[in-house]
Amino acid sequence: MNRTDAAVLIVDIQEGLFQLVHDIEPREYRNNINAFSQLGVYFDLPTILTTSAETGPNGPFPPEILAAHPKAPYIKRNGEVNAWDNKEFRDAVVATGKKQLIVAGITTDVCVTFLSLCMSPSYRLWIIADLFLQLSAKLATTSLLLQRPRAHSTSRLQHIPTTACAMPVFRS
Repeated sequence: MNRTDAAVLIVDIQEGLFQLVHDIEPREYRNNINAFSQLGVYFDLPTILTTSAETGPNGPFPPEILAAHPKAPYIKRNGEVNAWDNKEFRDAVVATGKKQLIVAGITTDVCVTFLSLCMSPSYRLWIIADLFLQLSAKLATTSLLLQRPRAHSTSRLQHIPTTACAMPVFRS
């Protein structure tokens, strides 16, 4: 990964959706959220935050994410399921000028799959598996199969430590 061409996208990791978390302990999941969020801070990467219908049952971002990224663009979508359908989000991603996007969302089948299938192949996605949540094993399998055509060309599934290790070890 080229750190000078990378940005972090934090998609729909909202407190109201935490009730969907059944395949990982809540404390471990919150630690994973914070570790993912800190990639942008530690490596000084542009970070974009986006939520969907946060005033409804989805709820807001955890306060730790907002505190870690006080100057990041924060796009509050009006309920669009696919973040890429939101012009303000698309414009924020394009404005970074970065082509390697480190992305995670609270559910693979919704937050990440739609986004990855709709983005231009000129973007290389590093999809963080530590934040994948599914309502069932069948959904998990289906979501990953849907991403296969893209995954073989311009995206890869990664874990947080692997992604951090792929960055140069020096900081500017």
